[in-house]
Amino acid sequence: MQIQSTMIDRFKKYLSSRNIVSPKQIPYYVHWVRQFHQNLDHPHHQDSHHTDIEKILKKIEKFKEPWQVDQAREAIQIFTFFIDRDSSSKPTTDQNIEKIWQCTMDRMVKAIRLRQLSLRTEKTYLYWLRSFSQFFKDQSPYDLKGGHLKNYLTFLAADVRHG
Repeated sequence: MQIQSTMIDRFKKYLSSRNIVSPKQIPYYVHWVRQFHQNLDHPHHQDSHHTDIEKILKKIEKFKEPWQVDQAREAIQIFTFFIDRDSSSKPTTDQNIEKIWQCTMDRMVKAIRLRQLSLRTEKTYLYWLRSFSQFFKDQSPYDLKGGHLKNYLTFLAADVRHG
């Protein structure tokens, strides 16, 4: 299965703009993503990607060094996160805001685990995101702007002083 070159170009820009990997490594990450997609028997979707990744990494292990397998795993995981992030466009207004916030939390957990942060860090980040979402319980995270963050930080500062 071939991957579209526009998707690869957007992935390259994503890697570069976020400084996820060094510029020298980007071509290698793109190579691993292409390898992954060439070996897929079906279009990529969330439910099957973990088993697909492991199956393809087993093939790579036979011919490549362990550090290359690790690099391939990381490239594919980053690409999967990129696709999931990219494909979840702004939800419609009739969706349940609580579900939207839960989806945001799930995506945060994915990002934290992708970066292999500690469980304690994950719990702390989720605690603060829940606090933030409760402060703006009637609004979708997609509708929030910089002013909303300032209001939340002001609330926290005042709450700490008086609480």
